[in-house]
Amino acid sequence: MGLLTLTLMTACGQTTPPTSPTPNPGPEKKYRPSTSPDVYLFGISGKCFKQNDNILPFTCLNLLPAQMESQDAIVEKQNTKNNWDYLSAVLPNQTESTLQNLADTIAAQGYTVGYDGVAGSWPDRANTSSGSYAEYYGVKTLLKALTIIYNQDIKGVENPSKVVLVSHSHGVVWSHVIQWALPQLPIEVAVDFDGVCRYWGTDNAADITGDGNPYQIPVSSLCGEQITGGGTANDIQNVVFDNVKWNLEIQADNTPVCGGLATLAGVYDGHDNWRYSGGTSGLYALRPCDNHMTVIHPNRSGMKFVRDTLKIIFPKR
Repeated sequence: MGLLTLTLMTACGQTTPPTSPTPNPGPEKKYRPSTSPDVYLFGISGKCFKQNDNILPFTCLNLLPAQMESQDAIVEKQNTKNNWDYLSAVLPNQTESTLQNLADTIAAQGYTVGYDGVAGSWPDRANTSSGSYAEYYGVKTLLKALTIIYNQDIKGVENPSKVVLVSHSHGVVWSHVIQWALPQLPIEVAVDFDGVCRYWGTDNAADITGDGNPYQIPVSSLCGEQITGGGTANDIQNVVFDNVKWNLEIQADNTPVCGGLATLAGVYDGHDNWRYSGGTSGLYALRPCDNHMTVIHPNRSGMKFVRDTLKIIFPKR
């Protein structure tokens, strides 16, 4: 049973009482449930799926303009039906998933860690994009779970859990939407792997507005939809909100020498992040020689930077 499922099922969990009563007790202190982890780590994947033709084992070719796509990739292009939780998957030529690798890094520092991932989609999804049929939670479910975590494990407690968000491609847009939609939720770290705003609005608008837009997300104004130059500096993927303490941004180098396609380099992240309230406190950006997909591989330099920085943020105990 996944972490998100357990969180949704235990919304009414009991708090752990103080262990030593005092002779003249003041207001009772609130503690998070003893089963709650020190760190919740959630991943939001992007607009990617496994192609049926097996030419490339794992691609994001459905992100490209239609005239540049194979026929398979054009199918249901401008929606999120094919999106899946690949940040939780062990990708080709890798030995562990992106999320497991980062969760293990924090756990090795002496913290209990619970992690899970969602598809880059507003509703939950069921598809065969991983190569076999599977069901995935979407961002709407993650928002519900984070609200439960805030009320149960963070708000007013003596030993609050910390939240880490890890995202890639369109998932970076979703991560920043979560920051905006839940301003009361403190996010210890947001890790952004090569965010992409292009097509996010056309992919997700119908799902969000068709569901009544419960968080009043300003869908049409979040992404400038500029295809050159890596979008615009004001795209929400580049805007960090003040409930985020640390933001680690890994931008891909999509030139041929780094394994990318030069004609598509402008689609990906071309701007360093900035804080909505001004300043750059707690913001770190790196552009390693990783392309849009290899940037999330545990054995690449971008991931090493993230691991090394997480060890500083979560000191050994």
